[in-house]
Amino acid sequence: MENLTNLEPKKEYYNNFFMYVQVILVLLVFSVTNIRVIGQFLPNVISQTITSNNFISLLLIFNVVLVFLFHRPQMDNLRLFSNGIFFIVIIFVIIYINITLNDGGAVQLFSYFFRDIYIFLIIVNLSFSFSFNLDRMKLIIISICTIEALLGCVQHIMNIPIFKTEMNGASVFNAIFFYNGSSSNKSWAFGSLATVRAFGTTDSGLTLGILMIFGVAVILSKNFRNHFIKYSLLTLFSVTIYFTVTRNDYIAYVIFILLMTIKKYMLNNKVLMKFVYLVTLLISSSVLWINGFLNMLIKLANSANISTFSDRFRYLDIVFNQIVDIKHLLFGSQIVPTGDLPIDNSFIAYTMNYGLFLAILISFFMYFVFRYCISNMLNTNYSLVIFLLLYPLISMSNNVLFSFATLTVLVLIIIKKEKQEYSERIQIRKNIIKM
Repeated sequence: MENLTNLEPKKEYYNNFFMYVQVILVLLVFSVTNIRVIGQFLPNVISQTITSNNFISLLLIFNVVLVFLFHRPQMDNLRLFSNGIFFIVIIFVIIYINITLNDGGAVQLFSYFFRDIYIFLIIVNLSFSFSFNLDRMKLIIISICTIEALLGCVQHIMNIPIFKTEMNGASVFNAIFFYNGSSSNKSWAFGSLATVRAFGTTDSGLTLGILMIFGVAVILSKNFRNHFIKYSLLTLFSVTIYFTVTRNDYIAYVIFILLMTIKKYMLNNKVLMKFVYLVTLLISSSVLWINGFLNMLIKLANSANISTFSDRFRYLDIVFNQIVDIKHLLFGSQIVPTGDLPIDNSFIAYTMNYGLFLAILISFFMYFVFRYCISNMLNTNYSLVIFLLLYPLISMSNNVLFSFATLTVLVLIIIKKEKQEYSERIQIRKNIIKM
């Protein structure tokens, strides 16, 4: 008996350890530049190895496999897991067709999947129950967000990027330099007149802003004993969002705050939340087919002196015209965003790279996960669901699918664990009453 008693704390320690590693790795792959920035401080031999997102993604899968080998988590839904694996197989088939159409190599099949590791992680976390300390997990997330916030504030206030902005002649980050309504990823574009956006170690001010809103959502879902620390962190994250000098972050954060103020109403109208998400997602996915609506928005933006708005959709039109035939529309043309030709719409970016079939599948997958989170939402994690609700809105004029999808993994883990703990408390109370 004594040996069994000694094993329990050790098992709990390893369960927590593996979950914390998963959280840190997910936040590492959240932005492609996180790994590049770390690599700047390491010897070349090591940095060339770890700067690949595929390597980090492989570590994530390896981490999950270790959990299954040693701790055998309880399966909640075998049917859901089976359907999830089937979904992954479909993705492999579509990507294989994509590679065949575009004369790519077989190795690309796996590198594509590793880029979309969030699909695997979401399916695993939906299908199994993991044992870990949720409060500590939230603390890790908040700590990493705090480091990013402090870096971002220093970058903007001191007007210095801190990190190398170019490596081997190529830009490391996206448009982090801003001047008079224009943006660039080149440090020399505006000379000394440029303002450095807060971006931390992420690829842009937009991505850091998304991370900060997520950090705010996690803070609001956590029970703080010290309210001074709570409000200090909320202030820091809010200031960092302002320092990103990114309009879409401002709009998203204002909407987030407004939805938080009507929390009681929204909690009683979950159907409305699903409807808003679905309608916004459909509009976001249809921007190229609703020209009249777009032209009206562009005119309004131009009258408000927002010149960059029309540029976003002008680029989309140019990119869309590069599709060769119907096969490449359905299965992808491997056309990816570049500094000269951005694709500022998540659905269109996915369509150009992977094809319309996979873009539709991923959109429905994101909606399914959102519905699951709403169905299992508690009063305490309302802020996290509202964060997910921002995705279709921001994705309309930005390519943010991967950023939101990786954070969705963490939202899902938190919501599922809190629901599990809540159900266990209810069951304990029922047992006490029966006694």
